[in-house]
Amino acid sequence: MKKFTLLILFLFSVGFLSAQTVLSSESFENGGATPTNWAESVITGSDILTYVSTSTYPSGFVPTDGSYMVKFASYDVSGAVNRLYQTAGFSTVGVENITVNFDWLESATYTALDSVVVRYSIDGANWNRVSKFIRYNTVVGWKSKAAVLPVAAQEQPTVFVAFDFYSKYGNNCYLDNVVITGFDGPVVTASPTSIDFGNVTMGSYSIPKIMTVTNIGIGVAEISNISLTGTNADQFIISGMPTLPFSLTANQSQSFTVYAKPTAGGALSANLVITDNISDGTTTIPLSATGIVSVPQTLVAVANTDYAIDLDWTLLPDGELKYDDGTVESWYVVSSPSNGTHMFYTRYNSPEAANLSKVSVFNRSSNGPLSWQKIYVCPSNGNNAPDLANAHAIFENVLVSSTVGEWTVLDMPTPVALDLGETFYIVTHWGDGTGLSVGTDATTNGGGCAWSNTTGGTWTALSGNFLMHAYLDVAAGKESIVLTSAAASEEK
Repeated sequence: MKKFTLLILFLFSVGFLSAQTVLSSESFENGGATPTNWAESVITGSDILTYVSTSTYPSGFVPTDGSYMVKFASYDVSGAVNRLYQTAGFSTVGVENITVNFDWLESATYTALDSVVVRYSIDGANWNRVSKFIRYNTVVGWKSKAAVLPVAAQEQPTVFVAFDFYSKYGNNCYLDNVVITGFDGPVVTASPTSIDFGNVTMGSYSIPKIMTVTNIGIGVAEISNISLTGTNADQFIISGMPTLPFSLTANQSQSFTVYAKPTAGGALSANLVITDNISDGTTTIPLSATGIVSVPQTLVAVANTDYAIDLDWTLLPDGELKYDDGTVESWYVVSSPSNGTHMFYTRYNSPEAANLSKVSVFNRSSNGPLSWQKIYVCPSNGNNAPDLANAHAIFENVLVSSTVGEWTVLDMPTPVALDLGETFYIVTHWGDGTGLSVGTDATTNGGGCAWSNTTGGTWTALSGNFLMHAYLDVAAGKESIVLTSAAASEEK
């Protein structure tokens, strides 16, 4: 019979002793009977909890640890709620980040939301909800699950854990291998655990990704270095990193931004390495991107009547939309941004039904590398202004390094399907710092660009054009553009 165990896993390093403690474990090995120090109760409906060696509905699955697992017969009964709970608890004094780990069998066939809810109690009578896990998944199999108990469960002489099973008349539910852990020393984690920037135009910045480093243990963790290593380390950039070294107390985090800026084409890879004074001393996050080249379009002029010409071209992927003539006559800057209230926009109407794949802004920074607070891509709010609250995409902390001007190209996380004539906006949003500016030409645009100092509450039209471009994915083929002899307007 497997009973509760207390196991301490020590991780040695210079200056610190960090330990992950297994506070309690159970794999339900009691010959098919309820294990010692556990009990069952019926909250609603029938008693349908048992301990089995093989599964039915779905069939063919066996325990992940030992010979028995928990079965909740939700295939047979609808509306039942059964509780499986500890009768002998564990101490959390001196332990943080208390996590209930277990194996949970997910299955398809029936979409009913059979589930299990993890709860905890400090008195064995009042049970507090922590997390819910659904049985249904089209990817069938055992899955490792984790529910982190709240701070209120820490520093308690006794804590109990329970699993409440809910039947919605789908497949049966199965659970096994419960391991409850905590940390009694500093433990450094990084999120996300890997980053793929996808396709990034050569010479341009990728969508920024926020990396967060956290001490999920107790005590103080020292971060001595953060660096890029690997084959293509020079194709990635770290921005906004705190001064090294720095300390993280329990549950404290520090965040910074990571970009890809490829100068080479093809698949690129590197590692972001965080060095600390605990465990094995390093946390490694794989980085990847693919450098791509934008191909120019080919134009062919054909004579026409009425003092005009037709321009036919083959539209390749990333068909470009713009108002400007490509020449920067001036730089527009917010001289005294206040509380992030200042914004610029460029408005477009899609010339055809197509997918919006990316946008770009020609910008510079006069005070060294700086970041936009946000760049939005938005639909219209119906009142000739961008709908910031329902943006198609929001790019945060977009870095600008050039002091003379550069195109910042941002790939949409998901291409946006636009109807013919559909309105959308590109919006730059300042933070509190100065130095960022947007390139502008002097051509009259008929109200396509505007600025706001009220976080988009009101907008004032600009007579010129911000150099903000949009790119559509369109099928190859011939389209046309007509320029009148007066050259006063351009129809697309």
